[in-house]
Amino acid sequence: MRLVRKDKQKLITYLMLIILTTTLLPMEQVTAAGMSLTTCKEKYAYTSPPPGYSTCIQFTDPDDPLKKRILVKGFNQKLWDDQQVVVYGTEYDLNLRASDFKTTWQTLDRKPRKNTDTTIAPPHPYYRNSNGTRGEYRYYGYDLGGSKYSNPYFWDDANSGLEADQKKWVYRPWESNLTLGNRQRPASFSPDFGKQYQNPDNIYRAGPRVINQFDSWVHNDNFEGGIIEATGGKPKDSILSKTTRHLFDYMYVEQAPSVWADGQGRMFHQQSDGDIWYQSFPLTKLEGKKNPGLKSTTIKSREPMEMDLSKLPNTWQWTFDFQSIINDDRKVDPADEDVMYKDPFRKLEYYTRNDVAYWKFTITYTISGQDPRTDTVTTDQSGKVTYDKGRQIGNYFETLSFKNSDFKAGDSVNVQLKAEAHYGTTNVERVFDAGTTTLNKTFTKDKSR
Repeated sequence: MRLVRKDKQKLITYLMLIILTTTLLPMEQVTAAGMSLTTCKEKYAYTSPPPGYSTCIQFTDPDDPLKKRILVKGFNQKLWDDQQVVVYGTEYDLNLRASDFKTTWQTLDRKPRKNTDTTIAPPHPYYRNSNGTRGEYRYYGYDLGGSKYSNPYFWDDANSGLEADQKKWVYRPWESNLTLGNRQRPASFSPDFGKQYQNPDNIYRAGPRVINQFDSWVHNDNFEGGIIEATGGKPKDSILSKTTRHLFDYMYVEQAPSVWADGQGRMFHQQSDGDIWYQSFPLTKLEGKKNPGLKSTTIKSREPMEMDLSKLPNTWQWTFDFQSIINDDRKVDPADEDVMYKDPFRKLEYYTRNDVAYWKFTITYTISGQDPRTDTVTTDQSGKVTYDKGRQIGNYFETLSFKNSDFKAGDSVNVQLKAEAHYGTTNVERVFDAGTTTLNKTFTKDKSR
């Protein structure tokens, strides 16, 4: 069918309206692929990410050249349980090329292996492809920020044989022209330290204490000999000696180290032919964090108590409320992004309510002249202890039984509470905050009775 001029003009106008309308639609409506963030959270509600991580993330697809396609991925519980790696999505989401799977794998010190090693847990190679063949994929999935999380057991595509401190490393690869077009180029320094520290410039602005803190987190012994720059230029912080440069200016931190697991970082180095290659490095698990302390520990009588022994039955009960609160709803520094338990940086530095494994309460009560009596309860004993505000507040409810014959006029009861917030860690020693408080009551006896 042949269109006349008038019909052509109508058709062109119609098509332009469609294009304009589509362009103006919200990004989620045009580009969202798969499930929504709400659906994801419902589907992955069964998962238990480590403290500070969410069950689902929403991010821009790093492989979309237009940066418009939005992806939603859930926490990979199996990888966390098996390898303590914080990953969203699976290996099938982004290992699409044949070269992204190899049957030969490598140890963490980059020694190639062909056979299955059952002496490490879990055994490696870890994966099986669609044919059932054992091997390793290039990527685990996505990290918290939506960048590709590299698998350190994947056999290197090439190995120059040079030691780490002999290679030319790219300064701030997330903003360097040398990594433009590279599939592994990250978007920022790290997604794990919050918005405040996505740019290392803010680390320097915060001063020596914060710089030293990041140096302790972003650390790898391979660089004890120093760092050589690919560009030959001087770092922006004007540190001239290569032995004193900070690794956080060169490493993209895929997963920050914690008391729960090792971390991992990725760096980029320039070959003699100008090509840019990446290499993954482990970041040593933290020995521990600082305690925030307990804000308050209190005892309250839940019911009015008659102090006149002559008015009490032979056996009577006294019910108490005990409460202790972790002091993590404050800012360590006024410039912090948020209060301690919400701030991504401070959550790495301090234990918070997010780290509480359980509360423990020890009650000791003593009647004048008698031996003390003690009872200890934890959150494992159902009905005795409850939480408020996540696990910031531990509540302990107790009813004590007394005999009137145990008292005489002028006797007192001293009730002492010791509260302990025990923080979870995979290290041998469990860290806790402790607080104590006491309550004293003295009894009388009406002589007319």
